[in-house]
Amino acid sequence: MTQLSSPFDLSKDEIKTLAKLAIGAKQKAYFLQRKKGPYSSFPVGASVLLSTGSYSTGANVEIASTPVGICAERCALAPIVASVTRHFPPDPAHANIPVVRGLAVATNIDPPASPCGMCRQFMREFLDKDVKVWMYGKYGFVEDDDHDTQAKIVNASGSSSSGGKERANGAIVLTMDELLPMSFGPNDMQRNEQKTLTGLSPREIQDPLTEAIMKSFAILALAVSALAYPGEVLRKRKLTEKDLDPRTGCPRDLPAGEFEFPHYITQISQSEPDKAFGPQYNGVFSPNDIGSIFSFDIPASRADANCTLEFLFPLKSQLTTSDFEISGGGSFFFTGYNPGSCPDQSTTWNNQPAPGPFPAFPPIHMEPGNAYTIDVGPCFVGAGSCVAGLTTTNDTNFWFFQDSGSCPIGIYTSYSYGLPPRAFP
Repeated sequence: MTQLSSPFDLSKDEIKTLAKLAIGAKQKAYFLQRKKGPYSSFPVGASVLLSTGSYSTGANVEIASTPVGICAERCALAPIVASVTRHFPPDPAHANIPVVRGLAVATNIDPPASPCGMCRQFMREFLDKDVKVWMYGKYGFVEDDDHDTQAKIVNASGSSSSGGKERANGAIVLTMDELLPMSFGPNDMQRNEQKTLTGLSPREIQDPLTEAIMKSFAILALAVSALAYPGEVLRKRKLTEKDLDPRTGCPRDLPAGEFEFPHYITQISQSEPDKAFGPQYNGVFSPNDIGSIFSFDIPASRADANCTLEFLFPLKSQLTTSDFEISGGGSFFFTGYNPGSCPDQSTTWNNQPAPGPFPAFPPIHMEPGNAYTIDVGPCFVGAGSCVAGLTTTNDTNFWFFQDSGSCPIGIYTSYSYGLPPRAFP
């Protein structure tokens, strides 16, 4: 099986299925065939591949009252969002929308048509910027050995009418970020809240009511089991000489006294939803079943600090007092709980703490020999209480012994002061 470097890299079979479904959905477009009137007679089909392995399709629907119609892309995405039951307060069993791994659009023209501006903004709400969008034209999905059709595409359109983009099996392929550069999305709304929140230091907030309101907004900044700038996708940090421990070459040398080891680790299981695992020393994960909760106690004295949540993943050869085993795709989800909502010996899948207001981050690929910055934010949001989060996977069997020895492995919260450090290079 081909090893994918990112959860948004699709296999050839997945791309072909996505294409076939979009092309098939095009035949379901609704509009009345009229020479005059509001109908475009322009069929469009779309398909979406989810992290669950399932697909969703849609077609454009045009009605006599023209502005009320819907495009194929939004028709395919809306049922995914609507399929998740939301309770107030949030129910952790229904907290997350499946992650979109890829989207395809099919039309009858060549070069292929791209999503309209309204659809691009709608897609931006639910697609990571690295998700690829395949746009197919009248030739549909072109097999690698179909040289005649490939020649027709080149002769009929040339490279210039394809926006300078090379064709992949008949499609023009762009990422969400390329389709909508410098885009505005939910993370910008959240950053605005975070910027307003951090405009005052905890010591400058004198009024108890103001402090309570500020901390309520601060809860929105919690993502991935620690204090964070919300909406940022977990990314592998580029390692510099400063990051590497000169003694061992490990991905990270934790500064003495400036980090927190998890104060409580436990597991929960979807297949055994009422089982309480109690305190553990290992992180344990299995596909769509066992996940691990990591909880940190943030001292009140750290209210003026910045908290960085990070996962340290050294090579096996670098470990002397710990160990790990991993197999599978390496995709992981991180979901933060509300501050002060922490696990204990009775925690199970069914009674786990309530999640924060944001869904889990898109899955990210992790591999040994790297340090991963999950997120960065002001410590005062959870200072004097505990913060915790759940880590799960849909394609990996993984366990590790959390150890801060000569070559640290596991999830940690580290402290810094002054301007918040950049989460990413």
